Amino acid sequence: MNKGPKTLKAGGKRLWRNILDGWDVPAEQFCLLENVCRSQDRIDRLQRILDREGPVTKNRFGVPVAHPAALLLRSEVASFGQLYRLLMLDAPSGDAGRAGRPDGWEGGE
Repeated sequence: MNKGPKTLKAGGKRLWRNILDGWDVPAEQFCLLENVCRSQDRIDRLQRILDREGPVTKNRFGVPVAHPAALLLRSEVASFGQLYRLLMLDAPSGDAGRAGRPDGWEGGE
């Protein structure tokens, strides 16, 4: 099995393995797969920042505002969802137990 790009972090590598475990991803979609895994790494990094610093910060006037990482996280999660759908994969959920194309998927239109 392809281990994926060496620059992926733990979350991206885990997603890469989960998607390729039992699912055939056409060679022309490996770029999408790499991008969705990199997106996962960015989501993980932004979440760690928010866990450490909190979702609210103060601007230069001392007024509480949304942390910039929270705004970036929202955008990154949307991007992740779009990339995931482009791969024609089921959305991850606690019930599914695995990532990948839905059972019975035969590809093409």
